Amino acid sequence: MTEQHPPPTPDALRRADDAEAIDDPLTDCLIQLCRLYNLPATRTALRAGLPLVDNRLTVELFPRAAERAGLAARLLKRPLARMTGLELPAVLLLADGRACLLAALDHETGEATVLLPETGLGESRLTLAELERLYSGHALFVRPRFRQDSHLDHGVDNAARNWFWGTLSRSWRIYRDVLLASLMINLFGLTGPFFTMIVYDRVIPNLAFETLWVLALGIGVVYGFSLLLRGLRGYFVDEAGKKANLRISAALLEKVLGLRLEVRPKSVGAFSKNLQQFESVRDFITSFSITALIDLPFMLLGLAAIWYLGGSIVYIHLAAITLMGLFALAVQAPLKKAVERSFTASAQKNAILVEGLSGIETIKMLRAESQIQRAWEEAVS
Repeated sequence: MTEQHPPPTPDALRRADDAEAIDDPLTDCLIQLCRLYNLPATRTALRAGLPLVDNRLTVELFPRAAERAGLAARLLKRPLARMTGLELPAVLLLADGRACLLAALDHETGEATVLLPETGLGESRLTLAELERLYSGHALFVRPRFRQDSHLDHGVDNAARNWFWGTLSRSWRIYRDVLLASLMINLFGLTGPFFTMIVYDRVIPNLAFETLWVLALGIGVVYGFSLLLRGLRGYFVDEAGKKANLRISAALLEKVLGLRLEVRPKSVGAFSKNLQQFESVRDFITSFSITALIDLPFMLLGLAAIWYLGGSIVYIHLAAITLMGLFALAVQAPLKKAVERSFTASAQKNAILVEGLSGIETIKMLRAESQIQRAWEEAVS
């Protein structure tokens, strides 16, 4: 009699690599795109360190994962009727939260070739009507990122690769509009002195009150537009700062989590305090300090207006600006040393506090409270 074997259990059928069995359609599509473009990539490398949602790659995280593989991705709303073979393959976002890879599209025959992640990216042919019912209207268009030849790479500006300025440069369109708004605000600011001069020189001697009403109405409109532009400029600077802060914070934590164990910092508390100091960078790029920095070049416009109205009086302002610049240069060195000492003392205090709280049981067991207390008081003093 033939021996009966029980059916295999799910644990017995489980693969050695559980990462391959995760239902993550966007990651599957990205892996297939890497294979099509002959780019080496693995699921673990593409997903490591990213803030996954339900252990799945989201649409917002897709460009970051694609950048790791050397790809550039962009989300666009585009109907199937406007797609051609030029931008294919593309990742189609389906209405039910799934995704598929559109490999080919033929408008003459009304058929499309898609690769489904659920079947291991097996090929399937659908009619455009069937695909249109599943398609959400949004697609991710992916292409290999442009790479310049190495013998020409020395002429490339390294600022774009900088972690700080490179991040800010991604919002250059916003800062361009901010500069234009600053130019208009400074031009509107010059209307006040000219209005006062015209009133005293032309309106009051001739008792031209009708002209005064017209001028007052005009200056009111100018001040209204100036107030509107100031609000819009502050809003756009804040939005650009939030985007830069998100990118910088994400890149910073990704670097921290990717540190090799042999180069990890000796003091966790001091290292965490140094990371917290980047909050000052965020405060700078999201506050009015960056606005004042943007307004600095337009100081020449104000000096030109003073020269036009007062002539040699502009030399007084030039002398004051020169003295302020010299004073700033003189105090820069001692101020830098004071800030460095302050940061060092703050990091030392935080190191004692964090390591003391994390090892409180060991401290009590060894009766080392006095040493910790003395180190804390020395750091505070």
